[in-house]
Parts: sequence; structure tokens; C-alpha cells
Amino acid sequence: EVGNYYTLDGNTVYFDNNVVTLKIGSDQYNGEYKFDKNVFTIRFDGDVDSIIADYKENYIEFTYSGVKYKFYKDIDYTVSFNTDGGSVVSNATIKNGFKVTAPNSNPTKNGYVFLGWYKDADYKQKYDFNSEVTSNTTIYALFKENTNPRDEFTVNFESNVEELKFESVMTYERKVVNLPNVSVEGKKF
Repeated sequence: EVGNYYTLDGNTVYFDNNVVTLKIGSDQYNGEYKFDKNVFTIRFDGDVDSIIADYKENYIEFTYSGVKYKFYKDIDYTVSFNTDGGSVVSNATIKNGFKVTAPNSNPTKNGYVFLGWYKDADYKQKYDFNSEVTSNTTIYALFKENTNPRDEFTVNFESNVEELKFESVMTYERKVVNLPNVSVEGKKF
């Protein structure tokens, strides 16, 4: 529980030897804390009431001055991409609570079609690249053998929006898989 914690928008709280320092924007609050059974009891100098903060393995949540905060423990995690013998995708180092971005290009595997990234080795749940990374994580590439390559096609995308560049995708069983995610601020698709 001792150490530095941060919010995704840059606020920090530091716990050490029963002393706590909270920085919200340019304001700093000092005080003391007690830790017992995964609960911090915090009292900042000048405050009458104590704050109860729930401690999880890698973050703390509490409300101060009417605002609820989630502070992540200052930890870096490794996100590994298991391509099951396909082309190598480099590991990523991600700060606790942040999101890993999808690789810039899909992995390839000779004689196979890439069908997506999965959270589990059994390919039951697609990986959500909008989810927070809160532990070392392995993301699994799903490939299916391309048994009828003459019946499959490469699909290229064109856009009249300058900011959008798309990677080509392959069909599998004559269906387009892995459609690119489209998102441009101020544009509706």
C-alpha cells in the first residue's frame, strides 16, 4: 500500500510512514493515514472528518471535497501478444490503468487468416482495447487455416477523410473479418 498513486488525469497521492500527500491540480494537501484490512483511513491537516479509502491490489478509491477519485498504483505492466507462430508483435509496457493500443498491423501466418485479438487462449472473449490494463496481460491472436485461398479476397478501404488510413483485411469463408475501427473527432460514421 505504501507508494505513489496517480489518476489518469495527473493528480497524485503518496503514502509513506503514516504520512499522506495529495496533489490535485496545483493544490497540495498533507495529512496522516492508517492502513488496516485493505482500508485506508485518511485525515488531511485542517479537516475534522477522516476519509475512508478502499484499497484494491493496484488502486485506491475515495471521495474528497465531493469528488470521487480513483488513484492507480504507480506500476508498469507488460502486455504480450501471443501470435501462435505468426509474425512477431512486440510487447508493450503500459502504466497501470492506461489502455494498450492495438498493434499497427495485424500479424500474419502463412496459410492462415487472422481473425482477431482475444483475451483468453481459448478464444472465447475478444480483447477490448478500450479496457484498462491493471496487470501483466497476454493477448492472443486467433488464426484460422485458409483452406480455400481461391475463394478468399483482400479487401482494401478508401476514405475521403484525410486522417483515416486503413489496413487491408482478408476475408474468411467469404466474409470480411476484422473491420477497422473508425473514429475521428467531429466526424460521424
